[in-house]
Amino acid sequence: MTLPPDMISSAALGTDQGVFRLPRFDGAFGDLLAQIDGANLEAQLLIAAAALKLRAQAGWVPPHATRPLPEPCAPDEIRPCGRQALGHLMVMLDGHYREVLPEWLRELARQKKHIPEEALPLALEAGHKSEPLRDLLRPVIGQRGHWLAAEATTRQWDWLEPRHAERTWERGSPEARLALLKLLRKCDPARARDLLAGSWQSQNAFERVSFLQTFEDGLSMEDEPFLEAALDDRADRIRAAAIRPLAALPESRFNQRMRARALPLLVRSRSGLRRRPVMDVLPCPAYDPAMERDGIGREPPDGDLPAPLWWSQTALRWTAPSFWCAQWQIGLEELIEAAQNSDARFSLVSVLADAAEHTGESEALFLLLNADPTLAAQFAASRHLTPAQRERLAVMLLNTHREGFRRGHPAETMLKTLDRSWGRELSEAFLDSLSRYLQRERIRADSAMRFMLLEYARVMSLDMKERYLQALDVKTSAEQVWEAIVDEIGLLFDFRREMLAAIDEDD
Repeated sequence: MTLPPDMISSAALGTDQGVFRLPRFDGAFGDLLAQIDGANLEAQLLIAAAALKLRAQAGWVPPHATRPLPEPCAPDEIRPCGRQALGHLMVMLDGHYREVLPEWLRELARQKKHIPEEALPLALEAGHKSEPLRDLLRPVIGQRGHWLAAEATTRQWDWLEPRHAERTWERGSPEARLALLKLLRKCDPARARDLLAGSWQSQNAFERVSFLQTFEDGLSMEDEPFLEAALDDRADRIRAAAIRPLAALPESRFNQRMRARALPLLVRSRSGLRRRPVMDVLPCPAYDPAMERDGIGREPPDGDLPAPLWWSQTALRWTAPSFWCAQWQIGLEELIEAAQNSDARFSLVSVLADAAEHTGESEALFLLLNADPTLAAQFAASRHLTPAQRERLAVMLLNTHREGFRRGHPAETMLKTLDRSWGRELSEAFLDSLSRYLQRERIRADSAMRFMLLEYARVMSLDMKERYLQALDVKTSAEQVWEAIVDEIGLLFDFRREMLAAIDEDD
């Protein structure tokens, strides 16, 4: 509604700057305005403006919705968490104790409960802003969460429901298209592959690499023809991105070629009086131009090895350890022992660890890292190591390096990949190592120390609270700051304990 021009002028300049007159209207509304004619000018202006506003509102007709009503949401088969658990969730979604939200979501999924409806918009928004939360949210938003995401007009919840996939793929930004592919590879990998194949020629090199990396999810032999064709690309980095998923498919043509190349290059024997198993690496006799298509370049990148040995090393890095076990009818332990006894010019244990990572053989990778702990940091982020394997490796590193835990400790990289509650053995090993450091050094109570201690308090076994606080009972350069850090850690333990207990309760 717009007021008459003379009313706006009088309001802006003041009623004493000119002659203000009430607007004239016929009928009942005019009679109503006439009743304020005797008031002072300021009162007349304000009352008239209010009356005009009310008159406009009374005559407003709301528009008719043209969108048809959505289908009703299907009922949930699982029950929501209770009111107390909802309260903890709202605290975390409001920004407090946000670092333990993943633990809350995992426990909710374990107990087969869902987030209550009133918290769903905030939870979906949290998933929009934080990609690591998305896989944790999907199983706990219930039917209503999926229904909301499908019916919402905002694009911010597209991470949950691949609505308008073709339009997003044709018109969306590179970031939006990559997010769409990641989602589709988890729920409909064939559709993701078809979208990419249909526009492959129009993608630039950077986009091709990032799109090929999404094939780690939902990978199957149905993807093999497309990935095999990508090896014909002229760009090295695109071929390298296609090789990764191909290596994880045991029956792929790429793996068959690599096994055929590697077979004559690794020789197993026994030596010495004790007949210990030994492996020797033979140089590749000649370079085949087809090797370049499979990621083996003609010239070594650093010159540390002669080219024929480097060709052999590269072929071995893409040949699964299980292939050698089957070929020689031996177990993984004997294979690793033979690699440790090798006199090759490079570490065969490291080469086999690369091969286990490339081909997705988690048990082989775990045993190889146990055999050579110096490799643990290099493979800490491997998606093929299970949480239990990571914990055992971290315990080994903490017990092996007795100088005490601090930033830069060999176990730090592995610990950072453990984003869920630790078991008791790891918690005890960490606290023993941390105590050795805190008792020996003069501690600086600064923000870096606070962040590190809180980072591990969020995943520490809950029954280790008192031991953790006892380990922190040391002299520091800033006593008051240190006491505040210790109190904050205690409160974090208490919040974790309460939030997990509340999930177990029903209203």
